[in-house]
Amino acid sequence: MVQPNVINIIKDGSTIGRNAGAAAVIIRDDTFLHQSMCRLHDRSFSILAGKVTILRTLEQIQNIQLAEDAEKIVVVNREIKVTLDTLRNRNKHYTLVGNVRKEIKRLEDQQWRIHFKWFKSHVGIQGNEVADRLAKEVAMDDIGELV
Repeated sequence: MVQPNVINIIKDGSTIGRNAGAAAVIIRDDTFLHQSMCRLHDRSFSILAGKVTILRTLEQIQNIQLAEDAEKIVVVNREIKVTLDTLRNRNKHYTLVGNVRKEIKRLEDQQWRIHFKWFKSHVGIQGNEVADRLAKEVAMDDIGELV
């Protein structure tokens, strides 16, 4: 039996002063494949930065080289439940949430299975420390895309 292609996305965010940063990494088989970062100047929109990062990271999935004829699975790991709850709640009709849902639908049409998973922060999840560090860097510095 062919092993499935399991792609993990680990997302983290950080607020420093009035700046908010978000970062996500894509990992497959203990290998970091991609990182995405964005920042905002107003910390009240840190959840927005998180959704932008999830969207941009999901868009990168199509660029990953995969084993042929194997099941394709994406697990979006997130330590804050509000973003996951918003994506799951079909009564929420924000534009950015709609864009994330469209990207999920596009991936599902390409035979990807998408799962969302909440985890307790800083409990040994591979990639969480990297995403946390990147989110802090982007919140403190002028790196990453300003959203």
